[in-house]
Amino acid sequence: MPGKAQRGGHDFGWVSDGHTFISDRAKARPGSAGSIGRTGAGRSPGMAALRGILKRPQRALAACERLIQSEPRNAQAYIEKAALLRELKREEEALAAYERAAHLDPDDAEAQTGRGVLLERLGRADEAQQAFQQAREIGARQLERQSAWPTSWPPGP
Repeated sequence: MPGKAQRGGHDFGWVSDGHTFISDRAKARPGSAGSIGRTGAGRSPGMAALRGILKRPQRALAACERLIQSEPRNAQAYIEKAALLRELKREEEALAAYERAAHLDPDDAEAQTGRGVLLERLGRADEAQQAFQQAREIGARQLERQSAWPTSWPPGP
């Protein structure tokens, strides 16, 4: 879904996944992440792809921080930040980022799963089990909602 959008006075172009946008200025400078985020259409592999391409988690983390400054209620940005911090072995900070994401979007199973993994690594097994249980419950609710969707369009009689 290629296209262009205006945001904060900057031009953004859609990345090939159709859900992620990146500033034209950032695309022109390969070492610069610019502003990356997701649309309401779904999860964005944008930051993960950027980390893989750049192999520089510090730069990706800086880009993520800029996104969080401009969109402090973007739960996915905190999840991406947590993943980067885990990669950098900064587990306490990663846990705080997952917890912020879970606070912003209580129905995000990825945030709860990330919390669980880190809590387990930090020796907090009881809290980890609670986080994993919350992730399972969120996943079950999501599956329940999806099973209620019509299997064909338009829905028949």
